[in-house]
Amino acid sequence: MNTPRKPEIDRLRQILATGDDLQATEFAQKLTKRYPGSSLAWNAYGALLAKRQQHGGARTALERAALLEPGDPAIHNNLGNVLASCGLAEEADTAFRKAIQLRPAYAEAHFGLGATLAMRDLLPQAAQHYRIATQLNSQYTKAWIELGAALTNLGQLAEARKCLEVARILAPDFAEVHQYLGVLFTHCGQIGEAISCFRKCLDLEPGNLYYRSNLLFALQYQAPINAAEERQHALAFAAAASAAAQPYTKWNCPQPPKPLRIGLVSGDLRAHPVGYFLDSVFARLPVNRLELYAYSTHPLRDDLSERLQKHCTKWSLIAGMSDQQAAAHIHSDAPHILVDLAGHSAHNRLALFAWRPAPLQVSWLGYVATTGMPQIDYVLADPITVPEGGRACFVEDIWLLPKVRMCLSTPAQGLPVSRLPALDKGHVTFGCFNTVAKLNDSVLELWARVVNAVKGSRLRLMARQFSDESLRSNLMTRLHNAGLDPQRVDLLGPLPRVDYLAAYGDIDIALDPFPFTGGTTTAEALWMGVPVLSMAGKRLVERQGAGILTSAGLIEWIATDADDYVERALRLSADIGELSRVRAGLREIFLASPAGNASIFAADLTEAFEAMWLKTSLPADL
Repeated sequence: MNTPRKPEIDRLRQILATGDDLQATEFAQKLTKRYPGSSLAWNAYGALLAKRQQHGGARTALERAALLEPGDPAIHNNLGNVLASCGLAEEADTAFRKAIQLRPAYAEAHFGLGATLAMRDLLPQAAQHYRIATQLNSQYTKAWIELGAALTNLGQLAEARKCLEVARILAPDFAEVHQYLGVLFTHCGQIGEAISCFRKCLDLEPGNLYYRSNLLFALQYQAPINAAEERQHALAFAAAASAAAQPYTKWNCPQPPKPLRIGLVSGDLRAHPVGYFLDSVFARLPVNRLELYAYSTHPLRDDLSERLQKHCTKWSLIAGMSDQQAAAHIHSDAPHILVDLAGHSAHNRLALFAWRPAPLQVSWLGYVATTGMPQIDYVLADPITVPEGGRACFVEDIWLLPKVRMCLSTPAQGLPVSRLPALDKGHVTFGCFNTVAKLNDSVLELWARVVNAVKGSRLRLMARQFSDESLRSNLMTRLHNAGLDPQRVDLLGPLPRVDYLAAYGDIDIALDPFPFTGGTTTAEALWMGVPVLSMAGKRLVERQGAGILTSAGLIEWIATDADDYVERALRLSADIGELSRVRAGLREIFLASPAGNASIFAADLTEAFEAMWLKTSLPADL
């Protein structure tokens, strides 16, 4: 007999009903040994291993089941789920499509295929399969949620909200519904509503680190920033992450380090602001002094990923690993310094730092506040973004780079700096290309003052969310309520990167929002010859613009408060001839500054890593 008998199958079901997954897995394993030719046994064993996050063994078992019974769609669906959990999106795609071929009306396989397409950023196709899943099963809550999430990222915000509201009706106490509603509200610039959704998530699942990270990131947009709540949630995140960890106390790092081994953990090693700040810097780091090990937390790759990988000794995908597995993998590579490039932003794996896989751990670039993690030794900043009085906001120590905390890679698109548009249009055009989440009511009210104060001027805004007509209409209403005639405002939706950069050709002066000031947008504007007016607050998130402008020597473009912001806008826009001269020379100035010159920045970064390693007193098993 080559298949389990009915009493054995009933026994497995009884164990499963008790919730004892370990005992069920052990029993299923016995069935595979007793019936090695049974696809049913191997499928059950693989599904149970996957449930217990043992993805390697699950994959082996399910591939065995698929060989034994290639016509069973459920086996291919289970295999697809495991491959997706391992970050193997293309292989998972093949498995789900096989399941659908065998059973076209298979809602779960359409859902799985949608998820793997989303992993590869193929969002229109992902939305199509999520939609099919909801049509096949109108009660499929997760399909409604993921359809809403995909539509949110596609900028179809009104339709996304309808999908998520259906999910909320189906499962009002399902935290993930509120999570994606929070993301949707963030895209819409409704930060108060987003924060309420993220708080609801934590009410439902207090121990969920992912939800707490989302709340922490949303708090950075709040005006004014609630520093006490931010610190409370950062410390709560750290406490939960630390409770689940068993930190390493010995490391096998070469001593003396020749070269110093730097690990980098990020889900943004691609065409993303983090990637844009790493590209040129990676290429200029001295290979005899620094050796790069990249740990990608997201499977999506592109041309920028390929360029970054060329400068790394090793590139690992840790997306499918648990924190313990990822920490063990990193520890085996023996980096001297492990750098987190995400903080509490998307695709972060901050919790693995609680395992301390490296003797020295650093936060840099992708986040603008404290992580809350005592296992993070330093935050890399500069004297402008974190002045002496701003250090109390951080659990970590601050390591100051001498000039600036980040350096924009020269965009691959070789666009020239255009002639000042005011010379031809006869009026000044102010502009901002930051996300809608940063456009709070205080920002709009101040910008209304600026535009109303400068005779004939216009405001030009670009954000990918402006592809949604309902959001455009809402923003125009908010601008009207802020005191600005919407007829003086132009809204642009998402554009390919080359067209996005070229759109600076229609801007005379860029306006930086607050409290979440621009980083990438500020640097890109300067590269395109457009000066940026920024207001410097007290915290790192409020001083990104000031840090980049100071690096480029543009101190006169940094305001101290709202009245100073308006006064500087009036004064700096009044002399069109001078504004034209600034534009003509600004790219050269920026490229000579540490914020635009990768050679200068790479030298400072190398010295910082070497100095902090020499300073560390952590023990190492050498």
